[in-house]
Amino acid sequence: MEALIEALGVISQPGSLLFLLLGVIAGMVVGATPGLTSTIAIGLLIPFTFTLTKYDAFILLLGIYCGSMYGGSIPAILMNLPGTPTSAVTAQDGYPMTRSGKAGYALTVSVVSSSLGGLFSCAVLIFLSIQLAFLATAFAGPEYFSLCLFALTVVFSTSGDSILKGIIATGFGLLIATVGLDPVAPYPRFTFGVMELMIGVPEVPATIGLFCVAEGLRLLTDPQRAASVKERVSSSARDVVPIIRRLWRTILKSSAIGTVIGILPGAGAMMASYIAYGEARRSSKESEMFGKG
Repeated sequence: MEALIEALGVISQPGSLLFLLLGVIAGMVVGATPGLTSTIAIGLLIPFTFTLTKYDAFILLLGIYCGSMYGGSIPAILMNLPGTPTSAVTAQDGYPMTRSGKAGYALTVSVVSSSLGGLFSCAVLIFLSIQLAFLATAFAGPEYFSLCLFALTVVFSTSGDSILKGIIATGFGLLIATVGLDPVAPYPRFTFGVMELMIGVPEVPATIGLFCVAEGLRLLTDPQRAASVKERVSSSARDVVPIIRRLWRTILKSSAIGTVIGILPGAGAMMASYIAYGEARRSSKESEMFGKG
C-alpha cells in the first residue's frame, strides 16, 4: 500500500502529468500512422528520455505505449486501415459504423473501452501480479497448443454465415506463417532465396497491406465510397455514460480476457482482441449484426 501511495504522489506532480499527456499524444500520432506500432513508437522516442528522471521517463514511455495502442483504431474506424495489427478487429465494425454515419460514436466507444480496459489491467497488475506470474510460468507446450487451437476456433466463429471463408482464411494464414526458418531444423521454408523472408512475413506490413489492398479494390468498384465517408466523419460522439451503461458487461469481459492473455508469454494483443471479439459475438443477442457496424 505504501508503494501505491508513493506512486500516486509521483504521478500527481504537474511535471509528471505533462509528460504523461505528451506521451499519450505522441503515441496516438504514431499509432494512427499505418506501419508504426507501439513497440516502434517507444523505440523511436526513447532518446527523448535520456535527460529525464527515471520516473518521468517511465511515465512518458507508458503514455506513448497506451496512446499508440488506441491511436491505431482511428484510421481503422475512419478509413478501414488499421494503424496497428491489434486494431484490425476494430475495423470490422468500426468502419461500417463510419459508413452509416456513426464515426463519432465508434471513436468514443473505442476510447472509452480502451481506457477502462487499461485501468482494469493496471488494477489487476497492482494487486495480483505475483499470483499471475506463477500462472504464466505454469504454462508449457500443451497449454500453448490449446490456446492457439482455441484462437483458430475463434476465427471460425467470427466468420459469419460463411464458415468456408473462415476455414480458407485460416489455412492461408497458417500457410503464410510457415515462411521463414524452421524452428526445429534451422532450414529456410518457402523463402525462394529472398533473405528478407528468413525471419518470416512481417506481421505489421502484412496486416496493413492486406487491408490497404482490399479497401483499394473496393474504392475502384465504388468511386463515390470515399466521398460519402468524408461527409459522415464529422458525426457527433455520444455521451460516455450511456456507452458505459450499455456496454459495461462486454468491456468487463474483454478486459479480463485481455489481461489473462496479455500475461501469458508469447500470446500477444492480437490474439486477445480476436478472442474477446469472438466472445462478444457469441454472447450477443444480435450476433448476426457483427461485422455490419
